[in-house]
Amino acid sequence: EHKILSWNAGAEELFGWRLGEVLGRHGAFLVPPDRVEEIERVIAEVFDQGFKNTVETVRLRKDGTTVAVEGSFTLLRDDADAAFAIVRSYRDITKRKQVERMKSEFTALVSHELRTPLTAIRGFAETLRDFGAELDADKRRHYLQIILDEATRLGHMVGDFLDIARIEAGGIE
Repeated sequence: EHKILSWNAGAEELFGWRLGEVLGRHGAFLVPPDRVEEIERVIAEVFDQGFKNTVETVRLRKDGTTVAVEGSFTLLRDDADAAFAIVRSYRDITKRKQVERMKSEFTALVSHELRTPLTAIRGFAETLRDFGAELDADKRRHYLQIILDEATRLGHMVGDFLDIARIEAGGIE
């Protein structure tokens, strides 16, 4: 019947609802309207396969906000092998989602920042290749210095990026 039969302290903390407020209620009140088809599909899979692990989704809190969760679902059967309940456990993955978003934004920023010195290096190298003979020595030296400065800048950025990757991997504190 999809009614809540049990509710632990972790669920209270995650969703903001107390045990007495949820017992006997249909579990759909936790599902945002745009996720109804998703949960119906998951429940159908649980009845078919007996379980469904690591479903990333969102659920509603008592205050109306949503929380990013990872859900696991297990079908319970009695001695006659008749399904009588589904154990649903949710884990708050808000921080993980924030880190994923930050990584994505960081990657976009790094890509943009790497293009800037590469564009300068390419532009001045092409100018020297195509017009180097026509430029006076001071102009060539100036363009070569720009190429060197931008290559150095690029090297520092790549080094910083690799340091961040090593820190994330636990190789550096």
